[in-house]
Amino acid sequence: MYCFALKKEENGWLFSADCLVGEQKEHYASFESFPVPAEDAAGFLQIISEDGEIKKLYKHRNPIRFFHISDVPARSLGMTFCDGSTMEKDAELGDRALDYLYVLADRYYKDAESSAETPPDTATS
Repeated sequence: MYCFALKKEENGWLFSADCLVGEQKEHYASFESFPVPAEDAAGFLQIISEDGEIKKLYKHRNPIRFFHISDVPARSLGMTFCDGSTMEKDAELGDRALDYLYVLADRYYKDAESSAETPPDTATS
């Protein structure tokens, strides 16, 4: 079971994940809105562009701001556009794109979970 979101904000990209992580997929990670470098977002966008995933969802819209990918209870792939409109489709994301999201989750889950555990008043101290 998994759920991923990649969102572009004014100050950069935010990544959320709920999935199994680790070398043996032994840990279930759940974190929201963790900042990731633009290069990581660009890698995902390149994969879905090359694999034609974007064309599956829209044709003539403003640039994408938010992706949401989940598998349970129904596999779905959705995007929210700059104008606030959304589009969601019952679809399975390609293996390359899904593998990339798992790589990002593995890369950031420890930092994301530890930053979520840090009380706000001590986070900047």
